[in-house]
Amino acid sequence: MSDNNEMLTEGLEGLDGYGEGEYGPVAVKDTIEEKIDINDAADGDLSEAVSDGNEAGNSISGEAESAATEITESDAISDGMEAEADKINADKAEADATENGKDNEPDNTDDADLDNADSEEAGDDSNRLTALLLKKKRLIYVIAALLVIILIVLGNVIYQAVSKKNASTNEPTGMVTDLNGGADGSQADAVDNSALDNTADSNTSSDEALNDENGTDDSTEVVEDADSGDDENDESADTDDTDEASEDANEVATAPVVPAPSGTPVEVHGKLSVNGTQLVDCNGNAFQIKGVSTHGIAWFPQYVNYDAFKTLRDEWGVNCVRLAMYSGEYNGYCTGGNQSDLKNTVNNGVDYATQLGMYVIIDWHVLGDQNPNTYKDQAKSFFSEMSEKYAGYSNVLYEICNEPNGGTTWSDVKSYAEEVIPLIKANDPNAIIVVGTPTWSQDVNLAAADPITGYSNIMYALHFYADTHRDDLRNRMVAAINSGIPIFVTEFGICDASGSGANNYTEGDKWIQVMNQYNVSYNIWSLCNKNETASLISSSCSKTANWTSSELSDSGRWYVGVLGNNVDPGSGASNSNTDNTNSGNGSSNSDQPSAQEPATSTPAAPETPNTPSTPAAPETPSTPSTPATPETPSTPSTPAAPETPSTPSTPAAPETPSTPSTPDAPASTGTLAASITNSGNWSNGTSDYYQYVVKIEANGGDVSNWTVVINFGTSVSIDQSWNGNFTANGNSVTITPVDYNSTVASGTSYEVGLIVYTTGSIGTPTVTVQ
Repeated sequence: MSDNNEMLTEGLEGLDGYGEGEYGPVAVKDTIEEKIDINDAADGDLSEAVSDGNEAGNSISGEAESAATEITESDAISDGMEAEADKINADKAEADATENGKDNEPDNTDDADLDNADSEEAGDDSNRLTALLLKKKRLIYVIAALLVIILIVLGNVIYQAVSKKNASTNEPTGMVTDLNGGADGSQADAVDNSALDNTADSNTSSDEALNDENGTDDSTEVVEDADSGDDENDESADTDDTDEASEDANEVATAPVVPAPSGTPVEVHGKLSVNGTQLVDCNGNAFQIKGVSTHGIAWFPQYVNYDAFKTLRDEWGVNCVRLAMYSGEYNGYCTGGNQSDLKNTVNNGVDYATQLGMYVIIDWHVLGDQNPNTYKDQAKSFFSEMSEKYAGYSNVLYEICNEPNGGTTWSDVKSYAEEVIPLIKANDPNAIIVVGTPTWSQDVNLAAADPITGYSNIMYALHFYADTHRDDLRNRMVAAINSGIPIFVTEFGICDASGSGANNYTEGDKWIQVMNQYNVSYNIWSLCNKNETASLISSSCSKTANWTSSELSDSGRWYVGVLGNNVDPGSGASNSNTDNTNSGNGSSNSDQPSAQEPATSTPAAPETPNTPSTPAAPETPSTPSTPATPETPSTPSTPAAPETPSTPSTPAAPETPSTPSTPDAPASTGTLAASITNSGNWSNGTSDYYQYVVKIEANGGDVSNWTVVINFGTSVSIDQSWNGNFTANGNSVTITPVDYNSTVASGTSYEVGLIVYTTGSIGTPTVTVQ
């Protein structure tokens, strides 16, 4: 208690030079001395310390009320109310005389001196009176500050005495809570004592009066010193498990974590981290996420449900679900969507995954907004909230920008990431954060050349669609890994980049083989029944869980085969290998909002383009063999001459049939036909966007070095394009081949695509071949 006694002694010295009487310094000094005695006695006798504390608290309460009254009087006089001030002084004098049994006589020499001074000053002008009142106000503020000190010291006395008592008896007292508890550090909330509560109220009044003066008082320093001392007590209180108020003040606001069920991916592998280029589990072993991405949860929220996730885990072999929340599209988080509903869907998804022991990715799905900085402030607020909520969870990962595109540079993405990452790390220092890369998350080479530094557990996204992105992009991924950065394929499909067209199982299998070889994690797009190739559920199926094999799309069945869980979809069976570490190969951009009516009351989203990525050159498709030249019919052999009868003459030999001529070989150069189809249109409020697919087909022979021209009814600009080289010039767009489709073999076709925008009516485009 010596430190507390030293503080009280300093408080006593601060009262030297002030008189006695109604302002109470002597009484306060007596009270302080009583507290010193309490400190000395606290270690020995808990009951006496508490009793003296309550007694002192009642005395403090009275002194605080007196202080509050004096503040009120001072304020009145400071406002220029001289008459009221004189009346107050007269009342004071009368009160002193009554208290001591004499009229207008001081209690002792000090009181006499004070009254004489008051009389002399009353005869002076109003400036003298004002000066005296300011002096009294200063004294009152010092008294108020000392009351705060006394309150703190008294609290420490009781707390330490109770702590010692509890240590010896190991019995809960229930009498004292955390003296330093509460997020605002309020001392009044710490002690269950009405007298101390009243004192706190009085202190509040004193603080308000002090603030009204708009000045600095020495008592401020005293309070700061007291608070500094109190910080030490906070550290001590934090170690007490029974200190509920302190726990409330210091705990991170996180949702309760549901323990992962036994044998599930999270229970087996725990919280993941990044070691070099590898994702590893809690034991430091290489680990691969093999998951599924939802479509936009604004349009297909019905697939975010417990039974769906359980089906994915038990029957498919999935260990992760990616929750795709669009930021910029129709009904996106920042473009008119119901933010509360969207966050609820995300929260529900995290809860379902947690209950099932699955990993989950919270995806800020940048696409139509192109540059993540477009809605940076909203992203920062969102990830601050999410990371605070899930800081204690072992299964939550964050993808902070899905597919930067439209000319967004790596410098743009990196600067955005360097503002968002610290907000997540402040709440969850060990969180895994995936950062998208430019050109629809393909330019991992740019991130490899200039990675984000200063943080652990950072990964970089790569997205592919197997029928568009082939060896070139696979090689780019491998080069980035070899350069030292960890890659996460947070989205992929096996059709073309538009999400449509045919599935390319051969290229899809090649991607799976390379990703397994380098332990790259991946999530396939997408868990919905949208009428497009990339959807995992058949468009004719309205079920949201427990799908049979026939209710899956072709890509859905392929992916189940890739995961190799050896469970018949829809059977309700569960593979005992629930940690989902198996891998395998399947048998022999599509992340755009759907125009399909969801099976909920959520309004259907208009058809938004499937955002293609700039393709890496796929392998040139094999040229179908030229039809074999029909075989020349064999010349029938000359029939053997019949045996010559003894008398008739030998008949003439039949004529040898003529050999049919070989047909002419096909022409070496065929003709190219082209057709154009509109596959969607939308508006961003200032421009109208149109998506087109151009089909190019060779007939009558191979066609090389082709050129196709599209003519529009108005001037257009190109927003996105794929599978060709595109040049806009006024009303027209010229398309030339890339290396892998520079020759179109006879009888085969290619699809190329583009998105253009304009501010006028586009009319009906025409396409010609040159």
